Amino acid sequence: MIEPKFYKTRDFSEGLAPVKIEENSKFGYINTSGKMVIKPQFDDGAAHTRDF
Repeated sequence: MIEPKFYKTRDFSEGLAPVKIEENSKFGYINTSGKMVIKPQFDDGAAHTRDF
């Protein structure tokens, strides 16, 4: 059995997806390879847009 890597994930948008590592953590963003490219710092995991 493979253990899940993230507590919560949302859909990819423009190559990034918001993820939470643990229940009480903040959202960060991974790329399509699964690499964390924006460290967890957001309360809401809204879809990524270029207007960040």
